[in-house]
Amino acid sequence: MSKVLTDQIEKRTGGTAIDLPASGKWSPTTQLDTTGTADTTTFLRGDGSWSAIVAGDITTANNFFQNWNTIDVNTTSTFATTINAAIIGPISVTGSYVWSVNGTLNII
Repeated sequence: MSKVLTDQIEKRTGGTAIDLPASGKWSPTTQLDTTGTADTTTFLRGDGSWSAIVAGDITTANNFFQNWNTIDVNTTSTFATTINAAIIGPISVTGSYVWSVNGTLNII
């Protein structure tokens, strides 16, 4: 196996170089201009900020759980038998489209 050793990568047409660490592995997220802290409980949002994964209770007024309410293409939804799955209805299937459900789905 061949190896290429370098300390810096630069775009062919110029631009910003990426400095590589002298030892260890390089992580592309360390080169991004981000805010917040990257760890196992956060994800990188499109605006460049690390944000906590939100789950659980909705405790703020005017915040809601939302799901789709119209099937307007042929769709198959598969639900594992090892999880509980539910959506809040009503849900309509428009035109001649078909919604196939594999597994158990509760529509509340």
